[in-house]
Amino acid sequence: MSRKLIFHASAFIIFTVMLVGCATMGTSRRTTAQYKADLRTYIQRVKANPRDAEAYREIGVITFELKKYPLARKFLTKAFKFAPSDGKTLYFLGMTLEAQNQLKLALKVYQKFNVISKASPYRYQLESRYQWVSRELIHQEMRNLLAQESQLGTSQISPVAIAIFPFSYFGKEKKYSSLGKGISEMMITDLSQVKGLVPVERVRLQALMDEIGLGQSGMIKEGSAPRFGKLLGAGKIVAGSFDVLSKKKVQFNAAFWDVLKNKFPPPSTETDKLDNIFRIEKDLVFSLIDDMGILLTPQEKAKIQQIPTKNLHAFLAYCQGLEMEDAGNFGKAAQFFQKAVRLDPNFSKAKQKKAKAKMLQIAGKGLSPVNQRTASSPTTSIAIRRTELSKTDLISDRLNNISASIGTIFIPGQDTRKPTQEAAEAGAEILGDLPLPPDPPQRNGINP
Repeated sequence: MSRKLIFHASAFIIFTVMLVGCATMGTSRRTTAQYKADLRTYIQRVKANPRDAEAYREIGVITFELKKYPLARKFLTKAFKFAPSDGKTLYFLGMTLEAQNQLKLALKVYQKFNVISKASPYRYQLESRYQWVSRELIHQEMRNLLAQESQLGTSQISPVAIAIFPFSYFGKEKKYSSLGKGISEMMITDLSQVKGLVPVERVRLQALMDEIGLGQSGMIKEGSAPRFGKLLGAGKIVAGSFDVLSKKKVQFNAAFWDVLKNKFPPPSTETDKLDNIFRIEKDLVFSLIDDMGILLTPQEKAKIQQIPTKNLHAFLAYCQGLEMEDAGNFGKAAQFFQKAVRLDPNFSKAKQKKAKAKMLQIAGKGLSPVNQRTASSPTTSIAIRRTELSKTDLISDRLNNISASIGTIFIPGQDTRKPTQEAAEAGAEILGDLPLPPDPPQRNGINP
């Protein structure tokens, strides 16, 4: 490549920084002068060493901050090729893909958090984004399914998939309302121990309820079971209700519907002291298994008999955490899960949920700086308000017109691809280097 072209490209980027510098200085830790100095440094490094992964990465970070996402993607993809296990590169590449609404590609990038050193602050950030994007993709899938609902038949319904919805509360004391979520989650865990049954993930059920507008305690009725079966690809539906009666007694009604066989047996009812709620849950599970005609092995029975905690107050706090998690209030959810752990230090599931809720809380802040978790890196804060980089239409047009040329200049070697070929290959560099993601975006957890 000619030095003249590199010079003009370098000058243009620095000129761009000067134009938008006033807008970014209010939110970025890097001043306009620092931007210019950093760019000159990294551009010189690329000229001296076309395989300098760090230089490509830092130019990618800067272009990401300037919201030139296609350009940032080129630089960060190049950095990834030279240093595929660099946490900072993966983080900003994933964030760039998210900014381009390429969530599936972003998930593939974030999935690599497990190859990053646990000492790196980027590992936690990558895993946080992975959890967040997984949830977003599930919601996206539910929206797409609802849009295509009229075209859905029974052919995609799996006879082994079972959806256990949260139990609706009909009582007066609000403090018990969240128990329905905890009991349904226990049932999901228990039924997952049964060979030949694949419970639908709780987050997927909640995503569907959110998109339909059922709210936090929507009642699932017999007439709507076939609809939910089609949307979730589940041949079996479990739903019900509960109430806390006088003298601290609790009554549960659980219904099992076989959508494919068109069987709708009467609901099972269990009543006992509130302190015996875990025994009630086990009785309901075994009753449902009998209704399905499944014969359990001794090993399956033993696994189902296990309970997550013997402390009712810890379980109530855990259920409140689930309620906050479903509402998207991950900070509050983490507090309730922490309370559950404090009441029962051996409540391992509450510990896991607390850690995940904290990740989602951080990820939910969007384009937040990595150094929120003591990340010491040369990069700047990326919390740039969307309106602060906008200038005149003329400047925006000039930036857009020259972006492709700048991206080509910094890629080592002769680029002989035609524009149509380059467009067709968009994303291929990333797809070719990353493994397929695991199951989260799948409909019912069953491999096709």
